[in-house]
Amino acid sequence: MKSLLKSAINRTLARFGLKIYSVRAHGREDVADILRSGVNVRVIIDAGANVGQSVLKFRSAFPYADIYSFEPVHSVFTRLSANTAGLDRIHLFQLALGATAGTASIHLRAHDTTHTLLAVDDALAEETIVVETIDRICRSYHLPSIDLLKIDVEGFDLEVLKGAEGMLRSEAVRLILVECGFTPGDARHVLFDAIRDYLHPFGYRLFGIYDQQPEWSGEHRIRFANVCFALQPKGPVEGDHAI
Repeated sequence: MKSLLKSAINRTLARFGLKIYSVRAHGREDVADILRSGVNVRVIIDAGANVGQSVLKFRSAFPYADIYSFEPVHSVFTRLSANTAGLDRIHLFQLALGATAGTASIHLRAHDTTHTLLAVDDALAEETIVVETIDRICRSYHLPSIDLLKIDVEGFDLEVLKGAEGMLRSEAVRLILVECGFTPGDARHVLFDAIRDYLHPFGYRLFGIYDQQPEWSGEHRIRFANVCFALQPKGPVEGDHAI
């Protein structure tokens, strides 16, 4: 009964673009923690937008933010455009983000959330796409900073970060929400260790781990999760570690 009542209230509020975020322990819900962090989220980069799941979530949580969403596959981009039609401050790009600008072949798989730029054995087809870098996009669209960078690109996530090196080096990205793997050998997800080690020299530390997915085989370990890193203030921090 309680869950039904909560769903009914959320559906009513959603008609007005509102949502209730309960006061919960840190690590339960990414946008709730970001809202509590005090970061004024006005610019969001959404790498791997798929059909708009993140766009709709971010628009609800951050109604005044400009959201720049990137989805390279034509059929998926068409659905993204339809699902976000009429929303203000949404900027859509039929592009992939990576370490270098150019063109590439993306491998299309049975489920549209698993299309990937990595070589796979179960691809059904390929599509030639355009790849850009975050640094070049920020220069082209005069974005001096990014408040939230979300990355979910099926194993290509570290390449996206490498294409943002200039912004990272200039401390122009406040928060990074990226899908990370925790199982060595999982080609679909870049290991948490690799993402952490890349971001650590730029001043990022772990902020939260969300949407933890257990190992598909049933073994007692996490396979992947969404991990948020936050840029830390300059200067030594007592007890600071590499996590």
